[in-house]
Amino acid sequence: MLYAVRRVFMGVLGGLAAAALGGCGGEEPAGVVEVEAQPFSVRSVDWNPAAVDVGKVAAVAESGGIIAILADTGSTVLSGGVVTATDGSVKNFTRAAVIPAADGNGMWIAGIDATGTVLRLRAGSYFEPVSNLYGLSGEEVLEVAALGGAYVAFSLDGQLAVADGMTVTRYDVATYTGLAGADGRAASAGEGRARIFEAASESELSHVLSGAEQAVFDAAGRLVVRTADAIYAEDGQGNLGLRYRAKAGALRELSASDVRVWAVEGSELLSIEADGVLRTEGAGIPETARLMGSPSGDVWSIDGGVLSRFAAETGDSEDRGVWEKDVQPVYLASCTPCHEPGGSAGADLSTYGAWVARREQIKERVVTAKTMPPTGIAFTEAERTAIAGWVAGGSP
Repeated sequence: MLYAVRRVFMGVLGGLAAAALGGCGGEEPAGVVEVEAQPFSVRSVDWNPAAVDVGKVAAVAESGGIIAILADTGSTVLSGGVVTATDGSVKNFTRAAVIPAADGNGMWIAGIDATGTVLRLRAGSYFEPVSNLYGLSGEEVLEVAALGGAYVAFSLDGQLAVADGMTVTRYDVATYTGLAGADGRAASAGEGRARIFEAASESELSHVLSGAEQAVFDAAGRLVVRTADAIYAEDGQGNLGLRYRAKAGALRELSASDVRVWAVEGSELLSIEADGVLRTEGAGIPETARLMGSPSGDVWSIDGGVLSRFAAETGDSEDRGVWEKDVQPVYLASCTPCHEPGGSAGADLSTYGAWVARREQIKERVVTAKTMPPTGIAFTEAERTAIAGWVAGGSP
């Protein structure tokens, strides 16, 4: 599939709006409460039980039980801890992400190489270039991120290219570094601002925030911004408020999983949860480590090409077990295709983490108001009861 390409000059649209940080010189926005970090533990996850040499790792991405390790020796694909494919044709990957397929059929594990070429994992075995599908042949793509639904964004020098399944539109904006996406929005932070681009309205909002370094969206689609000494979060009205101020060292890294947002404070892992902030004691995370969130809620760490994985010990296992037993079958029977990755609802509910992040919304719409699923979808009271039982279990 080859997209049609259009170009929009943001200056002509007048799409840039500025918003001062909520709470500066006054109260914090409603819904954003500053919290102190509570202690928690993480455990190392043995993602490579056979100790296969995967090379010096540059990036990792996972989707549907498939993990793609991108390294200086090429790519290694694992499923269930077992290597299922290797491909040495591309050895200069810099980035990885999971994005909607160009043909609308599911999701792709994608990578970017050192030349800025976008590639995708084909047939679970090898990477092929796909820049041409988006009108980006010969151009240096810096980063790529799924924005939810059919939207995918590509960061270029001085431009943001957004594909919607039919058309690629280029917007002349300041370069989006540390590109993140969710619910039809792209985000970036730097130079004293956190910026959000809204694909549907073709508009950009800029939050003034001194020292802003990174921005991501949490599993509920709320903006989270990191400075070197604080975490700020978005409230229900789109304002940013102080969520956490560091006490154990400088903050760095910020990466979202489907359950929580991860960061590093000093040498400790920080977990930004829906109901608080957690911090490890004695994790010993190196200063040079980079974090990448996992759909499972875990976090990947890459330091000097060595890949590690950590899981939070917060009760996820028991809650996940109930979800997999009682709720996932309901999702598969009644909630697809609207709520699958890239589905028409624009809210991906294909993972445990997505349900955790939207637990309260699901309770309100499915259990209390019973407005979901919509009329015409086969859905039994037994299925509603199964969801109600999991919801009543509370947050993990």
